[in-house]
Formats: sequence, C-alpha cells, structure tokens
Amino acid sequence: MGLKVANNAYGLLAAGISDSDTVIALQSGHGARFGTIVAGSGNYMYATLLNASNQLEVVKITDISTDSLTVSRGEDGTTPLAYSSGDRLEARPCAGVINDLLALITATWTTGDAKLTLKTTADAGWVLANDGTIGNAASGATTRANADTEALFTLLWNNIIDTWCAVSSGRGASAAADFAANKTIALPKAVGRALAVFGTGSGLTARVLGEILGEETHALTAAENGPHDHPGSTISGTAASAGDHAHIQRSEQNDNLATESGGGANPRLDTIQDSVNAPGTNTTANAGAHTHSVTGTAAVASDGSGDPHENMPPESFWNAMVKL
Repeated sequence: MGLKVANNAYGLLAAGISDSDTVIALQSGHGARFGTIVAGSGNYMYATLLNASNQLEVVKITDISTDSLTVSRGEDGTTPLAYSSGDRLEARPCAGVINDLLALITATWTTGDAKLTLKTTADAGWVLANDGTIGNAASGATTRANADTEALFTLLWNNIIDTWCAVSSGRGASAAADFAANKTIALPKAVGRALAVFGTGSGLTARVLGEILGEETHALTAAENGPHDHPGSTISGTAASAGDHAHIQRSEQNDNLATESGGGANPRLDTIQDSVNAPGTNTTANAGAHTHSVTGTAAVASDGSGDPHENMPPESFWNAMVKL
C-alpha cells in the first residue's frame, strides 16, 4: 500500500484534456505500461504530462482502468494545463517521489522508539541513551537542550514516574508547563545495563516502565547461604565428634576391676584385660556410633572470604538511540 513506481512507463493521450479534467484517456494498450492501481487501495503513482511546447505538469494516478487513468492534477508544485491528443504521459522521477519515499522511511520511527547502534554520535532527530537529561534551549540539559526535545520530554513525563525519570526541581502541573519553565527530565537509565520488558510476566514480579534494578556483584547473606552441615572434625574449642570412632585406652595391672572401675575419685575407664595388653600400654577400642555433648562456646572452623561474586551473564555492549 502506498507509492508505486514503474520503469520507462509512458503513454500517448487518446484525447485532449482541459486543465480541470481528472480522467486521462490513453491510446489502446498504453495504460498497461503503468501497472495496476486500484481505486480506494491507497496506492498511487506520480506521472508527468508533457506537451509539444515542453510544458510540464505532475499528476498523481490513483486508479488505472485499462487505458483510463484517474488522476489528481497540479501535484508537486506544478500548474494544471490543457493538453492535446498525442501529448505524452510519462512516469518520470520527481520531487514528489523522493519526498514520499523519505517520509515512508522516517515514518517507521516515532517519538520514544529506540534502536541499537555502534555509532557514538546520535543521528539527526535522535539522542543517545546516555543517562543524561533533555529540555529546551535554556534548560541546561546534558544530553540535548533544544526545542525539538519537547515531544520526547512530554512522552517521558507522561509515561514514567519521577523515580525513574526525574524532573529537575520536581514535577509541576504538566509536561508543557515544566518544559516551558526550563526544567530538564532524565532519560531512562541505560548505560552498562541489560534491557528488559516492563509489565507483569507470568509468575514474575511486576515491573514499571523505566524501572532499574540489579547489581553487578553480590555477596551472599547468611539467609542466602542455604541449609548445610559441618562434619564433626571441623569443630574446634571443646572437642566434639560424631559417628563411629575410637578412643585411646590405657591398660593397667588390675586385680579387682569391679572395685577399681566402679568408683573412687579416679575411676577406671578401661576394661582391657592384663593378659592381652601389658600394663602401661595404650590401645584403641571402637566405641561405636555415638555423640558427645559440647559445652561452653563451640567454634566452627570458617572458610571462604565472603567477597561479592560475579552476577552478570555474558553480554555485548552497544549504544542505543531514542527518537525525539
């Protein structure tokens, strides 16, 4: 839908036209040279009427029905004239074609749109998303201070809260009032950040337009460390052990184990027979799985530095521009 062009298309008028006629009759078969344009489709083509005196008029073809062309007259700053049978209609390049093509290209971008670039200077009609401010020529804005920033100023003022796009000295009654008062508004923060889409994703936290969050590095808190166990061997201070392990026992000559191990100020802890181990020697005996209570202040051996860890995925850093 829109502007149509044709290579080397031309036709000869089958009949003369006045300076106000809007239907041009071409000689048989000449209409097909201009292609197909259906009334009401929004498609059109520029063509140039040319008489024997080399007088020109640009017309816009809006319908082609065989060899009958419906046109609008006096396009592209030209003056409607009368033309005779045999005068020419040609699909020539003209300013209207170029201007409409440029309009189509620029129309794909509107105020507030953003694009990625490897340029370090913004295109005409754009500003870099450099965490600066915009405002009018007297505002002292850091990114762009010019009257052409008003549309973007207004869009940011209306769509993003002051927390994320702050207005210098606070927001007034309206975007227009603040712009006229030489205030600045901050562009959304973008430098060094990954971009995400605002809203409430399924099962995710709601995010507002322009919001920023996150950190490059993060040190785990105790709550984030997760539940875990320490083996008994890491306990220092008052010793404690866990699981199946052995104790050293000393063997002594003992004629009355029942008496000596059963009481007194220094009760015997061993039951090893003298016939097996010579008096005064040490041996070990497995006491089976058991625990020891720890009294006093028990310290668990610590490890790690607690330094913040890297919190960023692989990334590629580009520039971004925003349309004024």
